[in-house]
Amino acid sequence: MLEHKTVTDAAKAVGLHRRTVHRILARPQVVDEYKARRRELIDTAALRLRALAGEAVETLGRIMRDTSSPSASVSAARTVLQVAFEIVDRDDLAERVDALVRARGLAR
Repeated sequence: MLEHKTVTDAAKAVGLHRRTVHRILARPQVVDEYKARRRELIDTAALRLRALAGEAVETLGRIMRDTSSPSASVSAARTVLQVAFEIVDRDDLAERVDALVRARGLAR
């Protein structure tokens, strides 16, 4: 399933009927395994993105300071500001969630 866009495509790839694959996917242990594998793929992609983040920031900074292309500079600056605001929003949300958890006496 992880390698195909649809259940029908996955069924064709393994030589099963689509309904058979749907029945298999309804099993709790299959759902759990699918979620675990999907999480592994996402975690791997996130690690790869983190490894590239520093280089991406340097590239944006270089483009932003390059006066030869004003439109590229503005675009890079807009991207930097957008990401900065998203980080602030995320951090504010995390602080509010932590405060709510503490107020309710729950562990996070």
